Amino acid sequence: MSHNTPLSGIHLKFIACAAMCTDHACKVLAGGTAYGHVLSDTVGRIAFPIFAYLLLEGFLHTRDRRKYALNLLVIAVISEPLFDLALHGSWFCPGRQNTCFTLLLGLLLLICLEKCEMSGKLMMILPVAAVFAAAFWFLKVDYDLAAFGIFLILYFCKYQAPWFAGLLISTVLVIGFQTPGAYLCILPLYFYNRQRGRITALSKYLFYAFYPGHLAVLAFLCYA
Repeated sequence: MSHNTPLSGIHLKFIACAAMCTDHACKVLAGGTAYGHVLSDTVGRIAFPIFAYLLLEGFLHTRDRRKYALNLLVIAVISEPLFDLALHGSWFCPGRQNTCFTLLLGLLLLICLEKCEMSGKLMMILPVAAVFAAAFWFLKVDYDLAAFGIFLILYFCKYQAPWFAGLLISTVLVIGFQTPGAYLCILPLYFYNRQRGRITALSKYLFYAFYPGHLAVLAFLCYA
């Protein structure tokens, strides 16, 4: 896709955040209604594929992967009780971990796969993949094995057109969760110009803060 297309990385972040907030708001505030279910399974399903693709972009272009992983870990830990309270009604729910843990595992998987490839130890890819598949499953991160499949696909399709990667990873979600709304992510990815966009240090941390922040607001609205 040409760099003349209108959507940069920051636009994709806005779209993904809006879709995620819609999904969670529908589940927390309108989970028992027909329109809440429809919005969650359509608009809400485009969030994770976009976040996963943006993680790939961060993996490819960030100057400090260790800091990137640490940021994800900090936000995941901060968000976990809020995630449990907003979506599961308890401050502690070990049966499901929040999406930042999913993204952190995805980043570590991408790093390990690259190390195998760059060192020429291609036979190590299978055991590495098996270890991470087990981690995604046993740690009960959001999207579990479907997320593992998505990051595996993203690594091997990292130089393909964004919309094509979106098609593949949406198909994984549809197979795993029967949510065809995930295919809607193809449209913003088609118009993605592979440019980062104008992101300041403040806006970067505001995006990080949005995840625990919107969960805190939803928990307050639900239980206050």
